Amino acid sequence: MKKVRIWAGSCVVEDRKQAIETAKFVRDMGCEVYRSKVWGGGTKPPCFWGLQEKGLEIMQEISRKIMPVAIEIQAKDHLMLALKYKMDNVWIAARAMQNYNLLGCKELGKFKRVVLKRGLGNTIDEWEGAALHLKDRGVGEVVFCERGTAHFDRNPEVRWRPDMLSLVQVKERGYSSMLDSSHSVGRSEYVAPMSLSAVAAGAGYLMIETHKGESMSDKRQALDFLRFKDLVKKIRSIEKVL
Repeated sequence: MKKVRIWAGSCVVEDRKQAIETAKFVRDMGCEVYRSKVWGGGTKPPCFWGLQEKGLEIMQEISRKIMPVAIEIQAKDHLMLALKYKMDNVWIAARAMQNYNLLGCKELGKFKRVVLKRGLGNTIDEWEGAALHLKDRGVGEVVFCERGTAHFDRNPEVRWRPDMLSLVQVKERGYSSMLDSSHSVGRSEYVAPMSLSAVAAGAGYLMIETHKGESMSDKRQALDFLRFKDLVKKIRSIEKVL
């Protein structure tokens, strides 16, 4: 049985205690990578801008002592700092998918695996084009992360709309697929059904946000520890019948 690889953690690194506690929890849940952002920001203020280099120090400690980590990069200076602090993995933000100043950095090739989130209005071909820039820079594996796309009936009930068909299409083109179950919908009650749908569609990876209490960023979409534990149990159950 092939198990989906789960990257989980809080939306952003809030402080050392919170990050380490969450990392130990997701490690114990059998997750592959602890994911969290160190650079914040948001569609409009007010928003939390992240701990930045202090956050990188915390993530480096987690990488050394607990489990592999992943952070988001949005620009070239983020990439250089990720290398400086020896991050295990990086993902390119959806809004940076066509940031060619970033995609053209030869330093990206120092990562064997890079997650590329799909832009909110980008086609599959445009997504693949961005991935080919990464391959051209020496990245061994590009993981295509469906992060949800803009849709005509957007309303407060759903942040974006995950395109499940894209997970199948990128696999047909020979790439690894991932669903960002949290950002793609923006509501915690939809995270589980979307995650299970992605597993059924053959996704190799899931990215899920979990937080013990109330998150400082994107709190509406994070699963608490109990609900996350229940979701992982369901994921492992559905894998057995595929």
